[in-house]
Amino acid sequence: MLTRLRFRGKTGRRKRGIALLIVLLVTAILSVVVLDFAHSTRINLYIASNIADGLKAYYLAKSGLQVAQGALLDDVQKKRKVDHLGEDWNSPLFSYIPLSDNETISVTVTDESSKFNLNQLVGRSGTPRRFEGDWFRNLLALQQIDDPDVVAAIIDWLDSDEEVLGGGGMEDQVYGYSSAQPQAYKSRNGRLLTLAELRLVKGVTDEIYRKLTETCTIFADRKLNMNTIDQRVLQAMIMALDEKADAAGEAQKIVSWRVAGQEEAGKEEQIFDGSGVVSELEAAGVDRNLARKINRKVGVTTRYFSVDATAIVNSTIKNVTGVIQRSTRRARLIYFRPGERVTPMPATPSGEELEQLNAAAVAGGLNLGGGE
Repeated sequence: MLTRLRFRGKTGRRKRGIALLIVLLVTAILSVVVLDFAHSTRINLYIASNIADGLKAYYLAKSGLQVAQGALLDDVQKKRKVDHLGEDWNSPLFSYIPLSDNETISVTVTDESSKFNLNQLVGRSGTPRRFEGDWFRNLLALQQIDDPDVVAAIIDWLDSDEEVLGGGGMEDQVYGYSSAQPQAYKSRNGRLLTLAELRLVKGVTDEIYRKLTETCTIFADRKLNMNTIDQRVLQAMIMALDEKADAAGEAQKIVSWRVAGQEEAGKEEQIFDGSGVVSELEAAGVDRNLARKINRKVGVTTRYFSVDATAIVNSTIKNVTGVIQRSTRRARLIYFRPGERVTPMPATPSGEELEQLNAAAVAGGLNLGGGE
């Protein structure tokens, strides 16, 4: 009798121990499930928050294009006949526009007529232009692009024939196109539609493309703007115009004269106003014969402006790029690409610098207008 009771007591304790283990196991499983659910919930919350911030940043970046359109349209409405770097569209205020503690927009407007137009390498008949080819070769040398075949490859991409240009030219067979491989692409044999199309040209590496975006475009007018032209583009042009000229020295004279007119007090009138570019170049110290040659290639107005707009919402960054064509009556967006920024992001100004920029904007009566 006693033995039987003792046996039953041990069995009861064992059952209670197993039940405790089951409870602990279930508790552990439920804890893991709850923690996993909480972790998934946090992740989904972060994802939703990032999506919302990204969407907001994207539309804020697009609004940056409207800011640029407004500034360019305001310039048209004031009926200014000269475009230069001292105008509202080039205001440093646009480089940092704070909207709130966690939202900012940065807008960079670039005069496309300050760059070399790649589409001008080939004439309307589809044949290469000699002067522009020399100009482009000089520009590549100044940018330390050492591949001698790049110029010929780009010209072959643009020209209307299938004949390989001497010195590294490339046509359809280089890109693998044939009736047996229709999935391969052909050279365009026409004007570039976007600057990014250069990445399809044989020999244009990422590094070369990055350098070309600094000084080249496909939208510039035939005559570049003397008030905004990039110094490297100007120097390369002078080298092509006159092999005996001190191109670096002459380009530096012009840029220094231009900068003095835009930055020093009381010298706002010292810009190329179109009334006498030759005499203005002479005032800058340029030889008269060279000044006459330069005058044939330049103007003082611009129709095309590229815009890089970046919006930051919390830690989410969105970039958009556009090109604005401006006429005597309106400024309209003719090219738009999300997710890309061509120009480097400007540095964020300090609090004191930002106050100075705002004060300058108010004092100057900066009006953003409204783009179409």
